Amino acid sequence: MVRPSDPSVIYAGWYLDGNLIRQNGQDVACQQGYVKHSNQIGDAGAIEIGTGISYLQNLASLNLGLNNSQIQEVGAKGLLEGLAKSINLVDLKLNLENNLISEEFINSNFGKYICELPKLTGLEFLYNEEQNYLKSKDLVNCKNIKILTIDLKNYGYQIGKKNLQQKAKKILRLVKLITLD
Repeated sequence: MVRPSDPSVIYAGWYLDGNLIRQNGQDVACQQGYVKHSNQIGDAGAIEIGTGISYLQNLASLNLGLNNSQIQEVGAKGLLEGLAKSINLVDLKLNLENNLISEEFINSNFGKYICELPKLTGLEFLYNEEQNYLKSKDLVNCKNIKILTIDLKNYGYQIGKKNLQQKAKKILRLVKLITLD
């Protein structure tokens, strides 16, 4: 279905109902706030997505599959800044696997921005197989996340899985830990 490009219903490539229509002049497949992976959108695309999301104040649930998209720290920061302005976001699924974002950046920034979301209770974040972001002081001290989903599929050994589960359980007020394995 092709929708009109009426500027009154579009901001930064997003329809006001939360559907992305264009990114960097190229169509990006999107349904119900889900952006498919491997878009090669890079930093500029991630920043535009973050800007668009920041204007969707009534957005409650978001699934962003941005793995394999050539995003670096600049783009990740723009995306996280936009997400942090989505004050009504309750459930977030964010996949940033296989991008060009350093572990140091994620460890020092991810929890800080995510914890700014006052209503966020459900989080699934895929970054890398070690998922060291779970060590982030900001994320551990986050008072709003009650349901956390972590991916254990890449762990072939039990010790690594148990270590991740122990890290995740240190998050304050965590009620439910879901593991994908």
